[in-house]
Amino acid sequence: MRINVYTEELINGGDQSLAEIVTTEYISSRTGEPMKNWGLRVFLKSAPDLHYIPGRDNDRSSITFWCGPSQQNIFKFLEAVKTALEVSNMDQWRDKVGEAAKRTEETIAGT
Repeated sequence: MRINVYTEELINGGDQSLAEIVTTEYISSRTGEPMKNWGLRVFLKSAPDLHYIPGRDNDRSSITFWCGPSQQNIFKFLEAVKTALEVSNMDQWRDKVGEAAKRTEETIAGT
């Protein structure tokens, strides 16, 4: 699955929270045992007619990244995102794309 979120959809703070840690408890369909899952919910701008009543109702748009049975997994997820965004990784990505483009140009020129 791919989800596109544009910068215009991100909340700039103010009186609304940007993100929150959430949990859900459920019964596993495989084992029948109680389970708990931790997630990071990132809020997005919502239509003005959607309402938010703290503690009761929250119709705001958001994306939740479910990270598994440990709250620590949320921080591991955030660290993985941070690592993916580091400049050194971007350099590696740029080099790989450049090499692929060169091979493609060579293949086209050879035909």
